[in-house]
Amino acid sequence: MRQFGDSELFPQLGLVQPMFEDYVPDPAERDDPSADLTRASAEVFPMTFIAAAEYDVFRDASAVMAARLKEAGRLHSFKTYPRMAHLFFGFSREVECAARCVSDVAHFLAERLPAVSAEVSSSLPNRPMPQ
Repeated sequence: MRQFGDSELFPQLGLVQPMFEDYVPDPAERDDPSADLTRASAEVFPMTFIAAAEYDVFRDASAVMAARLKEAGRLHSFKTYPRMAHLFFGFSREVECAARCVSDVAHFLAERLPAVSAEVSSSLPNRPMPQ
């Protein structure tokens, strides 16, 4: 959180705590694992895909969570997308790396959700990671 927290990228470190306080207004509930997933037992998670932006205040926390999930056998994959900032996946129509992230998530869901057929999964685009 410290590496990009003081940059001009969104969100800046100083905004993280106020956002969390808005998300969970009652201070007594902020330690609840349903509000702060870092406090939850990794063993209760389903298989998980974590996408992180290279330039993101949350990147290091994502890596720590991925390590906890891997140790518990609950990590499908952890990918850091190069040259991307927080919320990059919302630009998947304009940014190739964001489109790759959306494609990666779609493939993960197609593998994990029983309602998705092999036909649907094979029709998903397979985009290479930009260098």
